[in-house]
Amino acid sequence: MNKPDVSVVMTVYNSAPYLRESVCSILTQSLQDLELIVVDDGSTDNTRAILKHMQKRDKRLFVYSQENQGQAHASNRALERTRGNRIALMDADDIACSRRLEREYNYLQSNPHIKAVGTWMRIFPPKRLHFLPIRYKNPQHPEILRVHTLFEPPMFHPTVMLDRGVFEHMQGDFYKENLPESEDYDLLTRLQKDYDFANLPFVGLKYRVHYQNRNSEDLGLKCESARRSRSRALGNLGMSLDRDRFETLCSLPLYMNKLLAPDRGQLCRFESLFRELLLQAENRDLCSSQLAYLKSRLSWVWFRLCCFAPNNEAVADIYQDSRFRFPGMNPMFFRFFSIAVTCLHPLETSSKPILPVPAKRSSAVRLSKSNRFSSILKRFSFAKSVVGLASSFLGGLKILPPYFPLIIRTGSI
Repeated sequence: MNKPDVSVVMTVYNSAPYLRESVCSILTQSLQDLELIVVDDGSTDNTRAILKHMQKRDKRLFVYSQENQGQAHASNRALERTRGNRIALMDADDIACSRRLEREYNYLQSNPHIKAVGTWMRIFPPKRLHFLPIRYKNPQHPEILRVHTLFEPPMFHPTVMLDRGVFEHMQGDFYKENLPESEDYDLLTRLQKDYDFANLPFVGLKYRVHYQNRNSEDLGLKCESARRSRSRALGNLGMSLDRDRFETLCSLPLYMNKLLAPDRGQLCRFESLFRELLLQAENRDLCSSQLAYLKSRLSWVWFRLCCFAPNNEAVADIYQDSRFRFPGMNPMFFRFFSIAVTCLHPLETSSKPILPVPAKRSSAVRLSKSNRFSSILKRFSFAKSVVGLASSFLGGLKILPPYFPLIIRTGSI
């Protein structure tokens, strides 16, 4: 049997509501010479029946089952069964855009020094109003991605395509099973030590947000288990931090996702961390693009942290006196942005799932007319704030810092 160009790996667990759409998005790709390896990790719904039915209709789909042992174990088992020259990753609840695999495959063929490539992705939460599509964008170039990994994974995991040689030369398990919620971050930081990554500047995946993959408890667990990955990312750049600053770095996603609100003391600790990172970066002789991206990233993070403080006006002086503020920033822009953030703050800080699935909508949970009016008023206030934000932005920023378009994004850091 001939080897396919691409082997796509997918693990599933109780994914019946979204599985057909996800599998079809792979089997209908413009690149047809592929195989899809699916491992069912002990699902208790009708996931297995759906897969068996689809397998009869397309011989490129291979289905395996196991007892529930976790996503990392299932992924390792799926990878062992791949035969393709390239290995692509995919989640069971997302949708791959039609030319994703073709464009990634061609890029790896044309750039043999790049061993892993990803794309941008777009969020599509069901039953939720958005005025504009939310896109997640990561930097494109390998050098900048090494700096980017200090803050978050360099690529979005379900968009990744790897060279097969990377998998064959990996010693030990590809995914570590003792790192819940951060096995992808761990994998990419281990690979980044020896290989170069890149991201293609197009939306290759539609990432589905639903009640099973968005809650604050998962984010807290992910931050806790990602410590080793952040330490490795520092080491890949030849940098190190003392214990207090490293703890501050590990806590950064909790503040950026508004699960915690920074006070003046915490802001001072973050500024101390940023100064140390920038000092070490300058002493390590990073290339100009890496240094420029780090400065821009720290400035953007610092701006958001100050906006997320409980009393925005009370920390305005801290922001204005910091070396990390944006050049030419008008204080009015800071105020407008703070108002917009405050409008959305209660939505993001809830510890409950953002989009629960109610069994039945009863009269007890229906919004009253006053609550509906209040909800509409909040949306109108936010829209009004965004208009003010845009106008102040045009007049407030005299100089755009390098890589500014890359770091303006919605979502986690």
